Amino acid sequence: MRRLLVLVVLAAVAAGCGGDDSGDRAALAPAAPPRELANCSSVFYEGAGRPDTLIVSDMPLQGTYATDGLQGTKAVQIVLRDRGFKAGERTVGYVSCDGATPRDDISPAKCRRAGRSYAAARAVVGVIGPFFSSCAIHMMPALNRAGLVEVGPSNTYVGLTRGGPGIPRDQPAAFRPTGRPTFVRLAAPDDLQGRAHVTLARARGERSAYVLYDGVDAYGIGAASGFRDAARKAGIAVAGFERWDPEAADYRALAGRVLRSGADGVFLGGYIVSNAGTLIRQMRATLGPDVTLMATEGMFPVPVLRARAGEAAEGMLITLSSVPKERLTGPGADFLAAFRRETSQDPCCYTIHVAQATGALLDAIAASDGSRASVTDAMLGLRVRDGIIGDFAFDENGDVTPPLVSVYRITDGQQKLFDVVRNP
Repeated sequence: MRRLLVLVVLAAVAAGCGGDDSGDRAALAPAAPPRELANCSSVFYEGAGRPDTLIVSDMPLQGTYATDGLQGTKAVQIVLRDRGFKAGERTVGYVSCDGATPRDDISPAKCRRAGRSYAAARAVVGVIGPFFSSCAIHMMPALNRAGLVEVGPSNTYVGLTRGGPGIPRDQPAAFRPTGRPTFVRLAAPDDLQGRAHVTLARARGERSAYVLYDGVDAYGIGAASGFRDAARKAGIAVAGFERWDPEAADYRALAGRVLRSGADGVFLGGYIVSNAGTLIRQMRATLGPDVTLMATEGMFPVPVLRARAGEAAEGMLITLSSVPKERLTGPGADFLAAFRRETSQDPCCYTIHVAQATGALLDAIAASDGSRASVTDAMLGLRVRDGIIGDFAFDENGDVTPPLVSVYRITDGQQKLFDVVRNP
């Protein structure tokens, strides 16, 4: 049933996004995926014969974040078509797997199973995703043991690649049982998003901030800790640091504590699905319009934020570790035009990064001998010039360099670019 659901969803997004699959494409019969990936989509491939190798994506195809996952799937398809389904002399097919659950939570067991299934499918030489950092921590060990490179478009939890304040001592070693990194990411980690918020808070003349996190997984506490530590270093007082209960029906007592602290701003580390809409509404009602509400990308997508927080979301500042579409040039602008043409949509959130992850993976495959170890080596040493997101490489930890953080303000119910902070 799950495989049927994914196939139906993928067919629906192709139709709903306005893609033209007429002519020769319509005659192509989709190939069955390897048996290890039986719960995923059919193989997407429009080249000659059968593909030599496969890449896989792990993104949400149901629930609150389905738009992100479905857009990401379309982004991979666009890049593969643009490249002629080739990486050097090799031909490449694509399998899309659903990383979400109906309840919008993260299933560690599902993430571990997915990691083992990707590792067991020998034709797979690279994984794009998973979408959530809290899934990556459960998936990475199996992929690392298999020597299978993993490109994270949207994973921001610091401990995936390096240690730091608030990061358990066994991380990232626990995710690298071989002792060798096989994970790289295009998104700047949470501590850099926190620094970007702090940089702008100082420019606004704010002197103190109250920090809240949802506590449901590593993402929220990591984002909150990054902001707290950056604020202290910048001379901004941390008026409070505590968890909000996602199951609570009322946050007025918490909002009262924030009000009495005299904080100029409130930072929220966590997900919109953690009852953050109610929290935001009651914070804004208690604190008024002059206290800045700040958050990272867990509060996206904007339609969900607006549906749950209403007018209280107006004026919020939210960071994304993604190049804004307004700044795309060259191949990035070409991808944007192709995406708009095929979907009648603008790419949301990390869709552009998914496209770049696909391009980087194809570059690494082209530079390899086709083995997983060789693809991983090529990815770790990759230097991209004039890519979809511009020029970049990966440092010894697997982090993108140079990092970039985009800051958006919610204005008239829309996500409007507010600033871009480079090397925060």
